[in-house]
Amino acid sequence: MGTTTPDGIYWPSDVNMPANVSQDMQLSADSVQTALHARMPVVPTYGPITLGSGWQPDAGQFGAPTVVKTGQLCVMRGLTQRTAALTVTDNTTYRIGTVPAGFRPAYTVRVACPWLANTTAGAGNISVTCVNILQDGTLEFNANFAGTMLVGHWVSLAGVPWIG
Repeated sequence: MGTTTPDGIYWPSDVNMPANVSQDMQLSADSVQTALHARMPVVPTYGPITLGSGWQPDAGQFGAPTVVKTGQLCVMRGLTQRTAALTVTDNTTYRIGTVPAGFRPAYTVRVACPWLANTTAGAGNISVTCVNILQDGTLEFNANFAGTMLVGHWVSLAGVPWIG
């Protein structure tokens, strides 16, 4: 014959049952659960970026601006385009849109992103600008020149990472 612990664990009589067997078995089950969870794939979630006035998502191969969150890692993808001309001043920030709640960083993130810039003389060129993602979800770029950003000019958000 054996013994059954108060929480229903059967223990054979020919084996000495430690006093804390139930606790040990629970700890073991928790360890197994933790190990299994660490090896299970994390399903990504997607959050659309709400674009501000004068911006639209790319209708082509680059796709609409979106945040993909896997675990705590957030990565933006997509491309934004101007729908109206924007006169910019050097070293001034301009709002692109808003990152959805649940995807926002715990601190301000600043990264370099490519964009199609336009000089006052009218020649377009690919340049690099700083893009900021603020704690409140504001997504903005820092113009690094004075001139006009024309309709169709774009800012790429592809690959911008942070911990959310």
